[in-house]
Amino acid sequence: VSGSADNTLRLWDVDSGRQLRTFEGHEHDVRSVAFGPDGKRVLSGANDDTLRLWDADSGRLLRTFEGHGRAVTSVAFSGDGKRMMSGSDDGRLRLWDVDSGDQLHTFEGQGDGVTSVAFSPDDWQVVSGSRDQMLRLWQAR
Repeated sequence: VSGSADNTLRLWDVDSGRQLRTFEGHEHDVRSVAFGPDGKRVLSGANDDTLRLWDADSGRLLRTFEGHGRAVTSVAFSGDGKRMMSGSDDGRLRLWDVDSGDQLHTFEGQGDGVTSVAFSPDDWQVVSGSRDQMLRLWQAR
């Protein structure tokens, strides 16, 4: 799956290179995408300050998550697929419950805009990187 400056995501067949579907709904450039661990859901973050959860098979929008004050630049699913982490140009990370859509926690102190997020293999921690050239480790439980 790829994100684009044309506000869309596109799902591709790796073997043939053929485009399978287009996901439409973001209002600005898509900055980050991630597959859920089950391969059935896709998460995206964009310059419209939102995250969006999609059904990978149909391309249907399942839920929009709002809360960041600036572009959502990085997204990640937990290994069990029950939570998501987002990072933003607002310098914050947000932890979300996938099923309810609830925001579980806001992490502050990154300094500058967040450029990447990833869960540890046990889902207990999240690492984030930012434009301030620092990596930070956060407790995610």
